[in-house]
Amino acid sequence: MTQPWMRSVSTQKPRASGCCIGRLSASISLVRPPSFPDGEKFTLQPLISDGANSMHCKDVEGIEWVRLREVQRNWGGKYKEIEIRRAYDLFAAMTERSQPFSTSARLIKAVFLVKFENAKKPRTVTIRPKNIANYSRNEDSVRIEQWLTNRGFALTPESERRGNERVLADA
Repeated sequence: MTQPWMRSVSTQKPRASGCCIGRLSASISLVRPPSFPDGEKFTLQPLISDGANSMHCKDVEGIEWVRLREVQRNWGGKYKEIEIRRAYDLFAAMTERSQPFSTSARLIKAVFLVKFENAKKPRTVTIRPKNIANYSRNEDSVRIEQWLTNRGFALTPESERRGNERVLADA
């Protein structure tokens, strides 16, 4: 079920030029409920706080597996450095080299591979905080939104309230 604060706004075929002829592109845009400060809808915090466990998807019917494909970090500074890390399974690659998930730079983008049941190939889902989620097929939206919400990537009014309660409790 699509969350009331999420709605799909565009599905279009690309022009005949380019390599993706006939492939649909969908983006979601979110209705801004009054409880979201500054329109923040998505976060990449679960990658830091939950690590590889944030890829769990067995609680979402129709999704076989999810892998972290790419992250982009903004180091900022005088030269506005952006770091891109990419692998077929980034968490597995980091585990193999005993490398922790760095929290030194701000995460600005994550790309996930999502393998749906009865699909031949995994599809990509891209999250860019504060309010961008892109995926290639509109019919995947219900399952993707459920996974994003269950893992904490999609902020809900309830998760925002829980976060505020934690801040108040720590004060």
